[in-house]
Amino acid sequence: MTITSRVDDEPTNSGSDPTTSGSDPAPTGPTHPCVRCGRPVPIGTAMCEYCNPLGLADPAPTQAHGTIFLAIGVGVVVLALAGRFLLSGIGPFQASVTSVVVATDAAGAPNGLSVTLQVTNQGSRTGASTCQVRDTAAVDSDHSAIFVSPEIPPGQTVTFTRTTSLLGLQPTTLQVDCMQP
Repeated sequence: MTITSRVDDEPTNSGSDPTTSGSDPAPTGPTHPCVRCGRPVPIGTAMCEYCNPLGLADPAPTQAHGTIFLAIGVGVVVLALAGRFLLSGIGPFQASVTSVVVATDAAGAPNGLSVTLQVTNQGSRTGASTCQVRDTAAVDSDHSAIFVSPEIPPGQTVTFTRTTSLLGLQPTTLQVDCMQP
């Protein structure tokens, strides 16, 4: 296997800067490096005369930004379709509150309510549900707790208990709504 390298056939200045060539006039004013080789080029120019000998026009900023915008749009659509495919068939979930008792700490003092929920996955795929438990007597919507169920196989019912202090310390009538992801 032969390794070849690019040979700079252009004569170079005898000055101390090896990145400038004899045919490229030294740019005046502010510069930045050529995107390909690093030679200084004027602001607003992407490549030096050596890397772009035909003087082809640089891509317009709107062209570059449009390409990025299109790529982001395609990415969002692909993620939405993948999410839809991966989450389809999970739920709906049927839920009910089966028990509400006062929870106590190690010293026997009340520290919230222990809520037992029964959740059924009526879908065709295994999944977990997010359940919002609300006090039916409370007028404000902030008087609720959010629980995540364990994984529930399709067509199966799972009973689980969670403890919360968000619903007070007295057993009350609770309502539960479980949502699919």
